[in-house]
Amino acid sequence: MSGQEAKLGDEFIAQQRKRLEALRQQLLGGEENTVANERTNEKQHGEEAGELEDYAQSMEQQEVNQSLRNVNDQRISDIERALQKIADGT
Repeated sequence: MSGQEAKLGDEFIAQQRKRLEALRQQLLGGEENTVANERTNEKQHGEEAGELEDYAQSMEQQEVNQSLRNVNDQRISDIERALQKIADGT
């Protein structure tokens, strides 16, 4: 492999590392926003008398949010693994 090919490979790897780190930060930021929104909603409406439909909608939204958190947790894990492989040079 010539020096130029190695340099190009290093540049590519550096770009991918930046991309992965940005994606990780985006996912982590989205998780914080979801939790903050849930807390805000609970504070605003926690004392109100609710109807069964309200509780059903709330439970459904919590289920959707948990599913999204599970997917994001797996994506973050995959990103961490990729970053570790880059750091190890593999």
